[in-house]
Amino acid sequence: MKDIKQIVLMVMAILQTKGKKLFILVALFGFFTSIIDVLSISLLAGFAAAANDFAFITNNNFLSYIYTVLEFESPVKFVVYFGITLIAIYIIRVAVILLNSYLISHFCYDRFQFLVTTTFKNYLQYSINHFANRNNSDLTRIVTHESRQVAEMFVAMFVMVSEFMVFILFLALMLYVNWAGTIIFSAILLVFTFALLSITSQRLKNAGECLVAATQSQYRILASAFGNQRIFKFLQSLTTIHNKYKKAAQNSAISQIKINTLQHIPRLGLEFIGILLMISAITAFVYIKQSNTLKLVPLMLLFALAMYRLLPSFNRVLTAYNKVIATTESLKVVFQELNKKPEMLGDNKIGFTKKITLQNINVCFNNDTQLLHDINLTINKSDKITIIGKSGHGKSTLLDIITGLIAPTKGTILVDGVVLSGDNMKSWRSKIAYVPQDIFLFDGDVKENVLLGRKYDYECLEKVLKQVEIWDFLTSQQGLNTKVGDGGTIISGGERQRIAIARALYGNPEILLLDEITSALDKKTANRILTKIYSEYNKLTIITVTHRLEAVHKQQIILQLQNGELYLLDNDRV
Repeated sequence: MKDIKQIVLMVMAILQTKGKKLFILVALFGFFTSIIDVLSISLLAGFAAAANDFAFITNNNFLSYIYTVLEFESPVKFVVYFGITLIAIYIIRVAVILLNSYLISHFCYDRFQFLVTTTFKNYLQYSINHFANRNNSDLTRIVTHESRQVAEMFVAMFVMVSEFMVFILFLALMLYVNWAGTIIFSAILLVFTFALLSITSQRLKNAGECLVAATQSQYRILASAFGNQRIFKFLQSLTTIHNKYKKAAQNSAISQIKINTLQHIPRLGLEFIGILLMISAITAFVYIKQSNTLKLVPLMLLFALAMYRLLPSFNRVLTAYNKVIATTESLKVVFQELNKKPEMLGDNKIGFTKKITLQNINVCFNNDTQLLHDINLTINKSDKITIIGKSGHGKSTLLDIITGLIAPTKGTILVDGVVLSGDNMKSWRSKIAYVPQDIFLFDGDVKENVLLGRKYDYECLEKVLKQVEIWDFLTSQQGLNTKVGDGGTIISGGERQRIAIARALYGNPEILLLDEITSALDKKTANRILTKIYSEYNKLTIITVTHRLEAVHKQQIILQLQNGELYLLDNDRV
């Protein structure tokens, strides 16, 4: 019961107000569907009994009342009209059940869409530090796999509700017809149900946890293998990583086999009990009365139809319950992700017409390793600055501080005298274009990779592609539709770098940050591209970081970052 309460609380939290209302409406329609279902099957039993023995019409209070009120002339005509009515009711039943299935699917997969888009949006809004502490494959798995598991859990919950209603209504009908037999039947059924659940529930929960862990391992191994294909090509043996993936796949398969097998146990067990009870009751009657069961035909027919619908219904309840238990771990994962707060940034405007001021900036990692120490720096509008320093000395971190991607451990950043904070961070970042050290291009064409969803302007796009000296290459290929491959794998490193710079310039930024942009370009080409940018974007503030002294452009202010401290260098010394 503790697990069920926890599941219900998490589901209610995930659904939110609108989702809860829709859940209740769909559940109510499911209740209506259950009534139609039970009514149609009980009438079918009455029709069969009336057709078998006309005396049943007068002996049954309900049928006798209908017969009298509608003034039927003969039992034959009554049975004919009864049959026609029953056909109409079954047509309605089919339509109602189909509509109920549609409403359930629509609700559950609308919630699935809500879960994946909300989770994805939250991930996009998380801080850089959050991503640094997470495995990207885990984030992908949660968005694609675990969210779908939760949607399937919703389906199972609706099945539980609607089928449980069918079970209760049938039970009420059977109690009305023969309360003693129904109580005995129900008591035996409940005893065996609790016995079967005690066997399967914990095992299903354990198997579900193992499945989540195995799936997580598979996603991580795939991400590692596909992200390091070039490295793996040089390994003499791929056995180790293949065996790791094989083991994870085997664990996933074993967990899924356990779940599928355990889910069948309640159904098979209850079917056996139902048949056993039916045969035992008939055998006992024949033995005690020493006669056939002709007198029991109406009762047997009702119970047979009830068993035909009741046991499958109860089986579906148990199967759905087991599905809920098996996917509890997925629900916990999604619930935890939705409750993590993304980076909340305000919409306050901030202008940049004069200068950026860094005051006493300190950055410590793990509370003890100090990467930047008392950095004081003023960057005037239109300045062209290069920061040089060895790898690992904090150059990229300093850029992240300026952009607000990382908050300093201590110190203040001011823009035109206004303190940079979360309240004005959106406005500030909208002024910045950033070319990172590790460039990522998605599997599309050059045009898509430069635009990144922004408004298409052919003249502006042509201009920036010419400035980075890739236009001639593109015209020799498929132009703007030239494919780059996943991660830019089918073009050269220099071409990837050019596209990344073009992407930054396309947005017409006020500040351009370049992190090791010369790593894939030769000195001559890099200087030529930077010269073009300097001449055509003279009002653009540009900050470049590099560890290569030969990459420094003569028009720049040169700073050196060493041991966490910043020094001004004479241009002639570089």
